[in-house]
Amino acid sequence: MVMVHGAFVGGWCWTPFARHFEARGWRCIAPDLRHHQPGASMDELGSTSLTDYVADLEQLILKLDELPVLVGHSMGGLLCQKLAAMGLARALVLLAPSPPWGILPSSQAEIEARLGLMTMPGFWTRAIAPSWHVATERALDRLSPEAQSAAYSGFVPESGRALFEMLFWELDLSHASAVATRDVTCPVLLTVGDADRVIAPATVRSIARKYRHHANFHSFAGHSHFLFGEPGFEHIPAFCDGWLGHVLQQ
Repeated sequence: MVMVHGAFVGGWCWTPFARHFEARGWRCIAPDLRHHQPGASMDELGSTSLTDYVADLEQLILKLDELPVLVGHSMGGLLCQKLAAMGLARALVLLAPSPPWGILPSSQAEIEARLGLMTMPGFWTRAIAPSWHVATERALDRLSPEAQSAAYSGFVPESGRALFEMLFWELDLSHASAVATRDVTCPVLLTVGDADRVIAPATVRSIARKYRHHANFHSFAGHSHFLFGEPGFEHIPAFCDGWLGHVLQQ
């Protein structure tokens, strides 16, 4: 099982999920994306593309003995979709995945994320520092103050170019966020918290429709965006585990 994190974080965020799956015999690999380690080069991060992240993950997967299940959160969910379209996934488990090219925002919060970046001149050429206000208001909003501080301590800057490719896809001539959904033939589970303030449930439903009969959609009541750390999150990996047990036996 290869677990791919989202923007502004690292592989550390998968620890609670990995603990669940490793107890059930899975080998879990949760890499840091390129330049997401503390002390990484900000100049190089700022020009890093989604396609660079995908290329790194492709090389990791090709070194494995068998095709993995790909588990992706937020931006990592988009990267996993692109990898699956390359035939590199046994199954996809997507948690609040960022939408691929062509899907419009469906909530005010998603629109506000775009507007926030537009206030930063040339953001698409530089690394973007995480924001305590944005993180606690949008992604970590279901955590206690103490848990928010602990989670935010692991946040790192994100590539402005990658954010541009995701959020302003209509202006990206390279179509870096595009996914050939017809080439995804493995089972796909798309999940989201019903109170997510980063990726709206309606957006995840729109992604699910792209996969038609390959996809299952599920909304977790009372959860927001940080699905692997919110109070009572334990039923989420359990649900994903049950779905995998069903589809991988078919």
